[in-house]
Amino acid sequence: MNFKGLVQHLLLSLKEKKALAILIWINIGISLLVQIFHLYNVISGDVINPLFSILALPSGWSNLAVQPWSVLTYMFVQSSPLHLIFNLIALYWFGRLIYDSVGKPIVNPVILYFTCGIAAAVCFEIYLAAIHDTNSLNLLTGASGAAMGIMGFTATVMPSIRFSFFNLFNLTLRQIAIIIFIVSFLSGVETNSGGIAAHCGGLIAGILFALIFQKRRKQTPNPKFHIKLKPIENPDKRLDEILDKISSSGYSSLTEIEKNELIFITNHLKNRK
Repeated sequence: MNFKGLVQHLLLSLKEKKALAILIWINIGISLLVQIFHLYNVISGDVINPLFSILALPSGWSNLAVQPWSVLTYMFVQSSPLHLIFNLIALYWFGRLIYDSVGKPIVNPVILYFTCGIAAAVCFEIYLAAIHDTNSLNLLTGASGAAMGIMGFTATVMPSIRFSFFNLFNLTLRQIAIIIFIVSFLSGVETNSGGIAAHCGGLIAGILFALIFQKRRKQTPNPKFHIKLKPIENPDKRLDEILDKISSSGYSSLTEIEKNELIFITNHLKNRK
């Protein structure tokens, strides 16, 4: 999907009141507002950005007690435009899979987003306390922890779905998640260890969320899953056909049978592993 298609999809999602799109637009709006304040401070010669300090998560439990709201607001504050772009790409790409392959009535991206984001914040504070880091300038910002959690959720629930990149690489969702985590870990292990701790917290929360979700889904079958399906002779080929249709026309273009075929094939491929 090109940039124009991405923007059109986001606009359509917001019009349909999809929670994922609302989270993305809130991230964009607050981050732009923070950058505007930053630009104003630079022009006026003031080094400190008060809005950034108020919304970011401070290090230290005592500092957190002074501004408890930051455990939620930090997730919507990106430190730079590049930080914003990378986080929104991850949030959109992995979050869209929850809507497309699992379904809105089953799992709410907003609940998952905040659960993983809060877990990331807790791990950030625990890690800094464990290494006795008393630097009050250590702040946590960004949706990275929440995005890592959503990535962990999707990679656990639908690990065998494959994606092709430039016709060169054909990787499963689990492989993509592992690569992203390794790159994130290696890029920040020396300069941003607190951020890495937050990423780990968000990822673990997403995986645990997925395990609980899978257990409940087995205990309470969804009636829509029991639509009678014809035998699928070539599951891999059929999966590619359905994913191509989603890529070109969106998930809403699928019929109920195609939606259930997608779930059936995903579970079949997972069990085959």
